[in-house]
Amino acid sequence: MRAMTKVTLPSATRLSLRQEFERTWNGALQIWCWDGRNNNDRRRAIYPKYKAQREPMAEDYFSQIKLFREILTHTPAIQIECDGWEADDVAGTLARKFAAAGHQVTCYSNDLDWSQLEANPNIRIDGIQKRPTMPRWIPLYKALVGDTSDNISGVAGFGPGTWTKLKPYWEEIEDAIRNRGSLSHLPLPPRLRNLVVDDELRNSLLITHIFPVPDDEIAAGTTLGQPNREAAEQILGNYY
Repeated sequence: MRAMTKVTLPSATRLSLRQEFERTWNGALQIWCWDGRNNNDRRRAIYPKYKAQREPMAEDYFSQIKLFREILTHTPAIQIECDGWEADDVAGTLARKFAAAGHQVTCYSNDLDWSQLEANPNIRIDGIQKRPTMPRWIPLYKALVGDTSDNISGVAGFGPGTWTKLKPYWEEIEDAIRNRGSLSHLPLPPRLRNLVVDDELRNSLLITHIFPVPDDEIAAGTTLGQPNREAAEQILGNYY
């Protein structure tokens, strides 16, 4: 019997507390992954500009998240928060483990980074509106074209059109960036002929991947819900 495991991360839009609460009592197991303390430090140590432009979470949204997390403690859902790790890394690690064991996994996020998980046919991402390239190549795409949400600069003059034209050379380009190699032998457009692989480009490629989180840290950051619908309903009643 194949189980359905739901790995879910709150999106940037306002939560529907009642709707999400009801989902925890029906159907697939839900695992909610949250950013841990100092969650950006790991990537900023590699790429200092990472998310440097992000505004702090609005107070009303932060309060809503806090309330929802309290509600989840009274449901069958599992919550995981690991110090020093982003929720994306935790959820991605779990999704790959469940998928490797033969489970069908659905991840809920509107973050393009998550689409790289779809390289495994057992993983589906719900919430991403547009996928500019195949899952395998999402990290390279973001490193070259850029990503304003994560403050990744990309390469000047390297847009989606150039990305498509250079499809036969994606693997060579990736290898050159990883190993600080030369790109001069590739048929780059004139505006990119003098492109040199530097540390910023290489490091931007590294941080766009989902990092594996050690099992012991996931275990230490896991909280199992204790189903108590009456207690959860009381909290919801205070909200409404």
